[in-house]
Amino acid sequence: MESHKNIGRVVKEKRLSLPKQVSEVELSRRLNCDEGFIGEVEKGLRSIHPKMINSLCKELDVFPEEIVEAILMDKKESNRPRIEDKGSSRITGKKFSVDLSQ
Repeated sequence: MESHKNIGRVVKEKRLSLPKQVSEVELSRRLNCDEGFIGEVEKGLRSIHPKMINSLCKELDVFPEEIVEAILMDKKESNRPRIEDKGSSRITGKKFSVDLSQ
């Protein structure tokens, strides 16, 4: 499952820093989304569709680059290889040992 924690953090910080705080539900409504959309974004469960970036930036009074950077960081982190648990059937690398007794 992809994580969208960076975009979630940015959206929440910017929303809460507005002079007149806007609720998650109100921001979702302003973006013409389901009421729970921004809540899911802020929890890192969803990202922002590229078509929404300009509208979101206007509502949060931020530059699009801040939003895009957070989305790209999430994408980069989700593409990073992960070390799997020992019980996993996926092979991620070879095991080796080194003799340091000399």
